Amino acid sequence: MKNVLYWFKNNLRLKDNPSLQHALEKSDRVCLVYIIEDRLLGRHPLGFDAMGDYREQFLYQSLKSLSEEIIKLGGKLVIRSGDPVEEILRLATEFKAEEIVTSLDPGDYERSWDEEIANKYKLTAIDDGSLYSQEDLPFSYLDLPMSFTAFRKKVEKRAKVRTEVGPPSDLSKGFHKLDMENLNNSSLNVDERSAFPYEGGEVSAWKRIENYIWLRQRIKSYKKTRNGLVGTEYSSKFSPWLANGSISPVSIYHQIRKYESEVVSNMSTYWLYFEILWRDYFRHVGFKFRETIFHLSGIRNIPIDMNQDQNLFNKWIAGNTDDAFVNANMNELAGTGFMSNRGRQNVASYLIHDLGVDWRWGATYFESQLVDYDTCSNWGNWMYIAGVGNSRQPQVFDTKKQACMYDRDKKYTRLWSGE
Repeated sequence: MKNVLYWFKNNLRLKDNPSLQHALEKSDRVCLVYIIEDRLLGRHPLGFDAMGDYREQFLYQSLKSLSEEIIKLGGKLVIRSGDPVEEILRLATEFKAEEIVTSLDPGDYERSWDEEIANKYKLTAIDDGSLYSQEDLPFSYLDLPMSFTAFRKKVEKRAKVRTEVGPPSDLSKGFHKLDMENLNNSSLNVDERSAFPYEGGEVSAWKRIENYIWLRQRIKSYKKTRNGLVGTEYSSKFSPWLANGSISPVSIYHQIRKYESEVVSNMSTYWLYFEILWRDYFRHVGFKFRETIFHLSGIRNIPIDMNQDQNLFNKWIAGNTDDAFVNANMNELAGTGFMSNRGRQNVASYLIHDLGVDWRWGATYFESQLVDYDTCSNWGNWMYIAGVGNSRQPQVFDTKKQACMYDRDKKYTRLWSGE
């Protein structure tokens, strides 16, 4: 009888979860585990929570949803907080596991955990978070293009998205009891102005897909509305569920293709796929460059001079700069854990190019606050704006001009300025 410990990471779902499928196929009994990293439960040296309230709540909602879905299939989940390596090894020993199966995550922390555990246990890590896994790409990581456009053209011409995997039908061979004492049951009030008033979890993710793609069919105008600032419908809002894996990019891809075959195929439907492909590109950049994405000089190793002025940084966080548009976006982030893509580009550019503050500080604050925090997308985009990532030149935004273009009537700025 083979015991397998299955370790959930950023893949908090049952549908289209190849690593979970592998664990179930290889085991007679399986222990389903999630570890809340103790580093995220403390304070960052820069003075804010390592994991902000809204990101924390979204994670706990997602875990609760996952637990409930596992229970429906006769399974059980154990949740622990602490050092991931220590907790996984402890549980593997307790369960007498012969193998540990998990998802392959591009984050440097997660990769180092896997490597340390693999020195002591048989560990199988499967990439179930990419649209195109490393094996699907038509080139090796040595030849990974430094520009997204080159990557996109090669992938679209020669790569194929894998078939979606169905959810398990039975999880009754689980072993450990459900352990919920680490889940924070407190609930934050949803701001009525929020562009993301949704709960975490796989069930909520599929409700949003049904609503956005099929019921309201917002997908067919996505390219025209994606630079919006106010409301829930200007963009898909899939990113928070993608970030912690409550839904897979493969599932979204097949929903897009189904809509295109049954309803309409246009530039907007393509553009939603285009944005998911950007996410995929940043994942592969993370897989290749690992800890380099956290360096001041970035993956291009370009020396840049930036200040570490805590006062300027704190004013940016507090929405107390000389730019009303930037302040409004920072207020939205603090009050909801979410910000539009247009807003993110502007506040990042302002911190880097107007205030001259270390771009890594901004990336770290986003890591704390965003409900859709994704290591590679977040750090990849900050490098991009700073000019040390997948762009040869810094991306400088004129925030006053941007406000005139995207918030001409100042509706958004007034909404989040307290006026």
